[in-house]
Amino acid sequence: MPDIIQPDKLMAIVEGDEEFLEEMKVAQVQTLEELRESFATHLLGGNVEPLRAAHHKAKPAIELLGAEILTEKVQEAYQLIESNSDESTRNALIGNMNEITEQVMEATRNLSM
Repeated sequence: MPDIIQPDKLMAIVEGDEEFLEEMKVAQVQTLEELRESFATHLLGGNVEPLRAAHHKAKPAIELLGAEILTEKVQEAYQLIESNSDESTRNALIGNMNEITEQVMEATRNLSM
């Protein structure tokens, strides 16, 4: 997925400042890692509100990076929780989210001017 992120907003904010870009990349990756951890915990636990809170916290990073696919995965998690899906279905989505989040984080780490 070469176009897993569309970081136009992030690049506009850093305005060509390489040092600021590096700081922003670290912050965005940290936020995405927190989302990934919360996603697994709360999806397995069937906890919609903490999952919603984790997504809300990560939403600025998702928007800055143009990584809407992560929001789509969170929406899928809400649906699985609401439908009382089985653990294997939830684990499959967690695996998918882990893979996508890692791709987004790697693309973020590789951003340059």
